[in-house]
Amino acid sequence: WLKRAAGPIPVCPPADSCGRHPAVAMAPPMQRGCTMRRNDAGFQEGDSVEATRGAVNYKIWGDRSDASRPLVVTIHGLMGSMSTFAGLARDLVGLGYNVLTFDLFGFGLSDMPKKERFDLGLYVSQTLELLSLLGYPEDSSFHLVGFSMGGLVALSLAHRFPKRVQRLLLIAPAGLVQLGAMQRAGIKALRASRKLRLPVVSMFARLSANREVDVDDFEPDMEESSFSKELAERNAQMFRSDPVKYTKAWMKCVRDMGLANGAWLYESVAASPVEVMFIWGDNDCVVPLGEAQDTLRHHFPTAPVAVFKGAGHALLAQFHGKAAALTASFLAGSGLGRRR
Repeated sequence: WLKRAAGPIPVCPPADSCGRHPAVAMAPPMQRGCTMRRNDAGFQEGDSVEATRGAVNYKIWGDRSDASRPLVVTIHGLMGSMSTFAGLARDLVGLGYNVLTFDLFGFGLSDMPKKERFDLGLYVSQTLELLSLLGYPEDSSFHLVGFSMGGLVALSLAHRFPKRVQRLLLIAPAGLVQLGAMQRAGIKALRASRKLRLPVVSMFARLSANREVDVDDFEPDMEESSFSKELAERNAQMFRSDPVKYTKAWMKCVRDMGLANGAWLYESVAASPVEVMFIWGDNDCVVPLGEAQDTLRHHFPTAPVAVFKGAGHALLAQFHGKAAALTASFLAGSGLGRRR
């Protein structure tokens, strides 16, 4: 059931030394009504299109004019951006795929919708509306890749629209790791404040604007190196660019998403015709495989799970080449996928 990825991978710090923390080509012509967003924080800047709930920053990698190239849609995680998939997208283009990356609402250069619940429905709608705005027919199908929180969004999309998802790849997906008592209490308090119309999220967001940012708070879950320090500084820079926006988006996602209550989605997709594959790092301290594997084995007893030895949650930053090779094999149907 578990398949280890071949090749040497540097060993990360042992899991018990890691702290739990949130995971951190050629584009088509601009669409009518699009506006380019100001970018002074190092975000990956693609094209921008106006959707119902605001502008979406996106990029299509590859050659869309070539109809023989399958489309891969990617969904990033909490506190992430479409740059999460930059390396993977470049690699997949070289392997014959077109790739759509985009910033979820509230993150990167996409807008921050007001008075919206940041739940699965918001991001499923954003994904499908973006595809429609880019000219993909409403009955078109595509491959889907979700990372961390984006994995839960991808599962929800596959659950609601199974005929549109050709194959589903989940990379260290959220939804199965249980929260501690303090974390559950915090989420209950946020939900209670929303019902009582208390501006708790806005208050904390304003306070964050005056808080000095510690780069160490943004270190990725990976072996410490000059590269990890570079990523930490980059992540901190992105947060500093608009701390109010990022704090609001983070708190609303934690409040509304149900990040630890996704078992029903896994069960639903397992019963659907969608083929599923998983990729995980065995030193993942954000979404530990050890806490999710029993549920996965129960619902997906024959689905392939590639485990990168020594890799943490930030495996796409370090090992996107290996991930792309496995992804391409799975999407091409070369013996990888759930057997019925």
